[in-house]
Amino acid sequence: MIKGEPVWALYQAQANALSDETVDCRQCNAVAVAVTVRGVGASADLAIYGAPLPGGPFLPLADTAASKTAVAADTAFDCVVGSSFAKVNLANIVGTFKPGEGFTISVTPYVSPGGGRVRLTMG
Repeated sequence: MIKGEPVWALYQAQANALSDETVDCRQCNAVAVAVTVRGVGASADLAIYGAPLPGGPFLPLADTAASKTAVAADTAFDCVVGSSFAKVNLANIVGTFKPGEGFTISVTPYVSPGGGRVRLTMG
């Protein structure tokens, strides 16, 4: 399996956000997502978005595994990427967070054995 470098898409996020960091998926067909949750009553919806260019526009990926609702605990998942670049979208965030708490999300692109590439279409 060929793996890219992990990207810290969001670090201790405490509010709805589209990650500033862009994950380069041009040589990959999947990503591994690791989520760490710290806070009281913390929960959020999380989705991997894709775009053909690093500047966007970023849209939700077609893979149903690319989004999770009500993430309230540490978790990890994989999804197929149909775009050259990816970002993480965090929405509907709730909870009480102290300094140093929130949602920390890393994304590692990789080549999934036998996995085809799904194309993202705009519009």
